[in-house]
Amino acid sequence: MVRINWARLAKDDLKNIADFISKDSKFYAERHIDKIRTRTQVLKKYPQAGKVVSEFWKENIRELVLGNYRIIYEIISDSQISILTILHSAREMENQQLLNEVRAKAQEWLSPTYDEQTRKEVQQLLDNDDSTELIDSFYRSLEFGTGGLRGIMGAGTNRMNIYTVGAATQGLSNYLKKNFADLPQISVAIGHDCRNNSRLFSESSAKIFAANGIKAYLFEDLRPTPELSYAIRELGCQSGIILTASHNPKEYNGYKAYWDDGSQIVAPHDENIVAEVAKIKPEDIKFDGSDNLIEILGEEMDKKFLAEVKKVSISPEVIARHHDIKR
Repeated sequence: MVRINWARLAKDDLKNIADFISKDSKFYAERHIDKIRTRTQVLKKYPQAGKVVSEFWKENIRELVLGNYRIIYEIISDSQISILTILHSAREMENQQLLNEVRAKAQEWLSPTYDEQTRKEVQQLLDNDDSTELIDSFYRSLEFGTGGLRGIMGAGTNRMNIYTVGAATQGLSNYLKKNFADLPQISVAIGHDCRNNSRLFSESSAKIFAANGIKAYLFEDLRPTPELSYAIRELGCQSGIILTASHNPKEYNGYKAYWDDGSQIVAPHDENIVAEVAKIKPEDIKFDGSDNLIEILGEEMDKKFLAEVKKVSISPEVIARHHDIKR
């Protein structure tokens, strides 16, 4: 039997209930919540209830709560149908359908298209009696938006991994080739931070760009985002990406795309790139690019960048005067 962690999956619905209840009713809800939670055995007593509670929820519960919580108390007392029972029953069919869909998606990730480690992670999700993580990993696809990608790292369509990052890079590659078709050589710059997998994602992206005939300038190690922006302009690149999730927790990573002016993607390129990424299927991603089109950036670019930074220093004399200040 499939077990679902309701504490996670139903949290949004529980919040909706709380929002429906007026301030005067909150005391009642809090006082009786434990009693309400114990009444989930009602469907055994009233087998027909399960067939109607979904519609009952949709049509009546909001109006009843907004109207008068005492009516809810009478319903609970008379029929033994608790708010949570109604909620769970209303969601049960939806979640079973959702579970079937995510299992089908996960099964696709067991094909030879995906590497052995990824297949192993997906199989563990499928074998787990608690389907919460499986659902969260596959219930949607991580979307490439105007800010790029951002998400928890792991296996699945809703996770940051070499396949979701790869789809973003393949879509960007396709758009660059369309937009700069007249250039003899399209080029991009790639940077990353110190997060787990940032180097892996950067190297994978460089390979994909190269496989699409695009020259990739890859920083040798972590670099600040402003230096990536500078490198795009200094090298005359048409685009650039950086793997970073800024202030997000350590479980996250992100992918930001930049244009030839060194700024993040803006209209109309943002929507056009999003459209290209949306077309990509796993089998469309070209992972095996030649190292001949990948050039490593290091100290030389650092020196140029720092020299330009110093030129815009507001008070260089202050820096010189206090250069020996100890922390």
